Amino acid sequence: MDASHSTRWPVILPFTLLLGLHAYLGRYAHPMADDFSYALKDISLGAWKAALWEYQHWNGRYASNFLVLFGPLRSGFDGLPLYRMIPGLLLALTLAGAYTFIRTIGRTLPRTDALMLALVQIALFTHLMPDLPEGFYWYTGSVSYQLPNALSLFAAALIVRGSRDGKRWAYLAAAPLLFLITGCCEVSMVLAVIAVLLLYSATAMRGQGPSNGLPWLLLAVLLGALLMILAPGNEGRGALFPVRHQFFHSLGMSALQSVRFSITWAACPALLLASALWLLHRQRLAAHIPGLADGFGLRPWMTIAALAGVTFLCAFPAYWSTGILGQHRTINTACFVFIPLWFLNLSVLAARIPRARLSVHPRDLPRITIAFAVLALIDLGLSGNGGKAMRDMFSGRAERSDAQLWQRYDLLRAAAATPEGIAEIPLIKDPPSSIYVLDLRGPDFLVNRDYAAWFGLKEVRIRGTAGTDRTRPN
Repeated sequence: MDASHSTRWPVILPFTLLLGLHAYLGRYAHPMADDFSYALKDISLGAWKAALWEYQHWNGRYASNFLVLFGPLRSGFDGLPLYRMIPGLLLALTLAGAYTFIRTIGRTLPRTDALMLALVQIALFTHLMPDLPEGFYWYTGSVSYQLPNALSLFAAALIVRGSRDGKRWAYLAAAPLLFLITGCCEVSMVLAVIAVLLLYSATAMRGQGPSNGLPWLLLAVLLGALLMILAPGNEGRGALFPVRHQFFHSLGMSALQSVRFSITWAACPALLLASALWLLHRQRLAAHIPGLADGFGLRPWMTIAALAGVTFLCAFPAYWSTGILGQHRTINTACFVFIPLWFLNLSVLAARIPRARLSVHPRDLPRITIAFAVLALIDLGLSGNGGKAMRDMFSGRAERSDAQLWQRYDLLRAAAATPEGIAEIPLIKDPPSSIYVLDLRGPDFLVNRDYAAWFGLKEVRIRGTAGTDRTRPN
């Protein structure tokens, strides 16, 4: 943070190692559930026909449907090495996006400072995200939710270039990115549309015309949103959820989830320590980031409303379309946006409220920076998702789960060679908590059915249940 080299690298190296651990755990990832069913659709119909079928019968995700159908399992288990590279590649892409955005808004910021800020941002995200396994280690989920998160950072950097420098090409490059992001999932669609509308409104309020390609951004997100919303498949999928489209229920539950997760994230020790460091270094950063000193001209109510609203916006589509928040991949996206908004909010508060500012004697700043960074790293490494990753790795839990899943495949292949075509499979003992492992339940559960379809079996049961539907709570 524009400090000496003595405070940069002691922060950069351990944060890099922490993210490296998350990437390394990808070597134990295995395909689960929809990974198999999408691969089978590709094999049986071809990816293009399968994508059209998905659009007509299941959902309007015109972008991510192609990605899941063209996934690593197209070549069977020969594609597993690529599957296991995806978490590391997504982490690297997300980090590169954060670095690109930070360097764009702070053109004179030293590269090591920009890297340090990017590492802290992504480390906080991996620590706080409610569902790390589905966020990075499950291909179907990660390309539908985390990929658009990462791409949004590049799109934001291009929009900054277009707005600040009057570069029409930057807007034109951002438009197809936004179209791709909008078509990945409903949450990304909502956030992209709202972000562009806010940008359009802010430009109009400043008395500026929609020049330099800004209308292309609006066209991209609105066209993408129409393709998503008007997809015939939405009705087919929605029929599985009879309690959908209950406005007040969706409104109330989304508000409760917003309060729940906002408090949880705001109480994180690592985030609070990083916040103190941000405030201590704010003046130095402001010398490199135009607008930071005065909070970018924003008012506290604006950024506080954005902080409170982002989780609501990410939860509402799930409650509206299904009546439940069945999984937390949508809240992962809220967390991804919440973290930069949090630091923006701190900057606005510090600019408007003098008592919100922090300062120490310059000679004490390096020592305080190192001390706070070490305390933050301890929290990141021992609690939350970082602690789970550490325990999965160093207890051998991830490796043992990997071995059990390879044994499971052998049992499934052996059962497929029998006349009965019925496999009885043991559950995974002590599964990892940081890697996605969705285990067997009753024979009609999606994991059981996907295994049966992939390996050519009539039925897959939990060993010892004799075909009964012994399910476990979700």
